[in-house]
Amino acid sequence: MKLACDPQILWRRPQYTENYLNHPKDPAALIAALRRVDQIYAMPGLHSLLVRRLASSENLNLTKDRSVDGNIRAFGNTINHPVGTSKMGGAGEAVVDNLLRVHGVSGLRLAYAAIMPTIVSGDTNAPAIIIGAMAAWMIMEDNAAGSRTVGSSTLLKPACVPSPR
Repeated sequence: MKLACDPQILWRRPQYTENYLNHPKDPAALIAALRRVDQIYAMPGLHSLLVRRLASSENLNLTKDRSVDGNIRAFGNTINHPVGTSKMGGAGEAVVDNLLRVHGVSGLRLAYAAIMPTIVSGDTNAPAIIIGAMAAWMIMEDNAAGSRTVGSSTLLKPACVPSPR
């Protein structure tokens, strides 16, 4: 994932690029997965349960990698629940530390599902809310401890936020 933001314009939303299919192994893995799905789809026991293939794959030639790759790039999508894309840990390969602070970028924390090491078996909404709540609590704790700045950003405690215990 690539993150870009302009620190001079704090009200502008950061832009990020997921970099889907950028690694050379990505298309090959998806092509293999589609071929496996096609094998499962062709099993006689499933015919009564399946209505039809998606329109984007009806005329897809799974024997030609180029055709499958083009189909993946044209019709592939995400449900946009990226998890595990921003590893938490030490300054080596990790993106954030255990306080959700981005390594090498002062004043920036990540507080969403990308810091989760693996996807949960249910919806990612509740864990993402907890991550955000914990980040808010950590920022309030920093404020309460007298650390009025994080990097170059001044933290102002909103009147509606109770003091941390």
